[in-house]
Amino acid sequence: MNLPSEIIERIIYFVDSSLYPIIYYLFCDILDIPSPTSNQLDKLLYYSAKNGHEELCRLAKKCGAINFNRMLKGAAKGGYRHLCQLAREWGAYNFDIMIMYAAQYDHKDLCYLAKSWRADPEIMLYGAARGGHEHLCYLAKEWGADGFDAMLYWAARGGHEHLCYLAKEWGATNFNEMIYSAARGGHEHLCYLAREWGATDFNEMFYGATEKEHEHLYMI
Repeated sequence: MNLPSEIIERIIYFVDSSLYPIIYYLFCDILDIPSPTSNQLDKLLYYSAKNGHEELCRLAKKCGAINFNRMLKGAAKGGYRHLCQLAREWGAYNFDIMIMYAAQYDHKDLCYLAKSWRADPEIMLYGAARGGHEHLCYLAKEWGADGFDAMLYWAARGGHEHLCYLAKEWGATNFNEMIYSAARGGHEHLCYLAREWGATDFNEMFYGATEKEHEHLYMI
């Protein structure tokens, strides 16, 4: 018998990662399911890294997974230093992605590691702002980041008012982008704040609200 690929996709997303070997070995062999696609194996690699399962990362690689930048992203989200190092050893090179997600998920040690691998502090600032981590915004600034309009954008998207104030204090001025981002994130109070600070393009706000269907913002 063959199961649709959609079933395998659901398994990858929703079962405990400890069951992955059962999925790909028992199911594929006993139930005659077609071998997993490269995209499915890369998803396996990503979620295994995100959940901290080195043995499953190795299994995914053995079976043919090759997207080690995606593995690096998962490991950075989960905060697994050893898996970031393993992804790099296997060929991952996108350390900007690593520092962005490490900052967004508040893994300071991984920010230092990514920086030692020449990751861009600007990207770290964006991740820290979106995640709401003020101490990492300060660290990114200390390392040379100065994209404060982008910081304002991502802070508004994440709903982090204190970081919007900090970005403005540091020189951010693009309040039209702030109102768009705040609307896209569904944060009404930040839309009002952006207008108070000088935002005038309310079409941008409407576009942001409609993209994510935040109906409560349509009539402001």
